[in-house]
Amino acid sequence: MFSAWEKCRAKEFTVLVRLAMVRAAAEYKLQGEAGLRSVLDPYTQSPFAFQRFSFEGVDRGFELKSAYAGKGTPELLIFVEKDGRPFSVSPVPAKSDTTAK
Repeated sequence: MFSAWEKCRAKEFTVLVRLAMVRAAAEYKLQGEAGLRSVLDPYTQSPFAFQRFSFEGVDRGFELKSAYAGKGTPELLIFVEKDGRPFSVSPVPAKSDTTAK
């Protein structure tokens, strides 16, 4: 019973952290650094970690990172601000070998 409850709470908290990240990103775009610092990470009650995001050596936007690691790694969202070549940050599943041996 408690295991199922704990899993639900972890998923809920992940959503709360991601929503706060989106709010922090919007505040950053509207008010700059002061806006970014005005939205706190629900996990640490401090501002999210901020870093510019580059792809293939070109500045494309920024990323926000939380200390919350409910899935084993810290929650991270990338916000793309500039057009450019499409990219994926999610791992692509490897095709399984269906050849008979």
